[in-house]
Amino acid sequence: MNPDLKNIVARLLVELKKTYSRRLRCPKNWAELSDLAKYEYLRKQEVLLWYKKKYSLVGFWLLYYFWLPAIWTFRSRVLMKVWETVIRSEVESRQSSSILRHPEVKIRLCSILSSWRSFWAYPFPNKIRKWYDVTLAKAESEILGKE
Repeated sequence: MNPDLKNIVARLLVELKKTYSRRLRCPKNWAELSDLAKYEYLRKQEVLLWYKKKYSLVGFWLLYYFWLPAIWTFRSRVLMKVWETVIRSEVESRQSSSILRHPEVKIRLCSILSSWRSFWAYPFPNKIRKWYDVTLAKAESEILGKE
């Protein structure tokens, strides 16, 4: 794990508060979370706050929850971006992708994105598996310099 992850988390927290000037929602067990878990949580929030700023809070919630044709397109785009950010943050913080290469991790993510837990945001598991492989390979090549 990156030795100065605590400093990175603190900087990211300040940057998000400054950029989006909103009160960030943190889990109740924030103090007990590891630095890595805090970092991943903040990266997810960064993506969601960016979309909320782009579409306004009301527009974001209407597109994300209520406008039926957009639920499967907008919601899937947002969730894919969130999970892409999580994958990149895992590779960045650990400087390794060995955990993400584990088949159970891939199966878990695919089941989250293609089930009721994400309101069937992307109901095609085979495409999600391909997306996962491509995203992980891209993160490895950009961050770790692997081919």
